[in-house]
Amino acid sequence: MMKNWKIFAALAACCGFAALLTPALKGNRTNITYHNVSAASPISVDVSSVTQKPTDTPRPTAALTTAPEPAATQKPIATQEPTATQEPTATQKPTATPEPTTTPTSVPVTTIDMYRLYNPNSGEHFLTGSDAEKNTLIAVGWRYEGVSWKAPEEGAPIYRLYNPNAGDHHYTGSTDEKNMLTAAGWRYEGVSFCSADSAGKSVYRLYNPNCTGAGAHHYTGSQLERDYLVSLGWNYEGISWNGIDVPTTEENYIASELAGTDTASRTDQIIVVSGHTLSMYKKSGDGSWKYILGSYCGYGCNGLSFSRTEGDGTTPIGSFRMTVAFGTGANPGTSMTYRQITSTSYWSAAKSTYNTWVESSSPIAGEHLADYPIAYAYAIDTGYNADRIYQKGSAIFLHCKPQRGWTTAGCVCVPENIMLRILRQSTNGQYIMIVPDDASVAAY
Repeated sequence: MMKNWKIFAALAACCGFAALLTPALKGNRTNITYHNVSAASPISVDVSSVTQKPTDTPRPTAALTTAPEPAATQKPIATQEPTATQEPTATQKPTATPEPTTTPTSVPVTTIDMYRLYNPNSGEHFLTGSDAEKNTLIAVGWRYEGVSWKAPEEGAPIYRLYNPNAGDHHYTGSTDEKNMLTAAGWRYEGVSFCSADSAGKSVYRLYNPNCTGAGAHHYTGSQLERDYLVSLGWNYEGISWNGIDVPTTEENYIASELAGTDTASRTDQIIVVSGHTLSMYKKSGDGSWKYILGSYCGYGCNGLSFSRTEGDGTTPIGSFRMTVAFGTGANPGTSMTYRQITSTSYWSAAKSTYNTWVESSSPIAGEHLADYPIAYAYAIDTGYNADRIYQKGSAIFLHCKPQRGWTTAGCVCVPENIMLRILRQSTNGQYIMIVPDDASVAAY
C-alpha cells in the first residue's frame, strides 16, 4: 500500500527519473501521438508546420517519421542510446491486457491528481502524481495535458517501468508483468500510484501494433478517446486500473461544474474543450446543464496558452462568445448567423481590419478562407480577441479536421460529421470554453 506519492518520488530518484529529462529524439520516433494503421504515412502534420490549423491523440502508422523538435524554448534533451547487451530491445513489449490485482477498498477521502504529459519528440505520454516531476518535465519541453483522473492515496499498487532503448515508460498493476519486463531488461521505477476498487473510474489501456518506439501503449480514462483510437487501429487491451470517479462520468462532472460559472450566467449553450475532449452542453429549464454530444478534438501544435500571440501555434485558454458560422457551402442547418465563403473572403491579419472577415478582390494579410476547403467546409469563429488587439492572435476557429492531421495553428478541430452536428445544435450567443482540464471549468 502506498500512503503518499512522496514514496514514489523517492523511488523514482533512485531508479531513473533522469531518463524523463532525456526523452528520445532518434529518427525512428513518431512525430505525433496518433497515427492511422491503414495509412501509409501519418495523418498528423509535422509539429513544426503551423500554416494551417488542424495532438494528443495518436494513431498507429506503418512507417514512422522523424520527430520534429518541440517549439518550447527549452526542448527535451536527446537520449544517449544504451550499449549494454543485456538491455531490452526496442521491440520488446509488455504482454497484452494486464488486469490490476486490486483489493477492494472503500473510496478514500484523500486523492492525488494524476497528471498527463506529452513528449512531442518521442510520442510518449507520461503519467505522474508528483507536482515536482510534472513541473520539471514542463520546464524541459514536455506538454502538460491536464489531470487525467484522481488516484486514491491507498489501494492496489500500480508499478512503473522504463525501457532505456525505446525511451518508453510502462504502467501495470500486474506483479507477473512487472517481473517479466524486469527480467527482459526494463528498469523498475517503483510504485507510481494506486488503483481504486472496481467501483471507481476505469482507466483503459490501448496498444499501437505498428509503433516500435516510445508511446506504444496509451492509457486514458476517456471512453471517447478510447473508442476513437480503436477506430484508427489501436488494440484495446482492457481496463488497466481504476481511479476515483466523482461524479460517475466526465460529462456529468463538467455539467455540474458549469452551473456555477460566470459563463453559464451569460448563455444557454456552451461548448467545452477540456484537453483533447470537446463536449457540448445546453441549459435546462431548471438551470442544470445537459450533455448534448462529445468528440475527440485537436488543437494548436504548441499546446494551450494563457497568452496567445499571432503565429505562436497555441490555442488560447479562456471563455469566448462565438460570433459567426461559415463554410464553403450553403448553410447546413444552423440557426447561427452563417456566411458562405467566396473567392474574395479573407480573415484579416492587417492592422486596420485585424481579426475580422473582409471581402477583397486583391490579396490582403491574413487567411484566404477559400484556400482551406476541407478545414473550412464548416466552421465557427470562437470569438477570441473580440477587441481586435493587434498581434494578440486572429482567426481562431472551431472547424473540421483537415486530412493532414489533428495539430493546428491555434484552432480547435473535430471530424466533419461532428462539426455538422455542432452547427445544427448551435444558436447565436453560444460560448466556447477552452481549458487544460476538467477541474479548470469552474474558473470561467
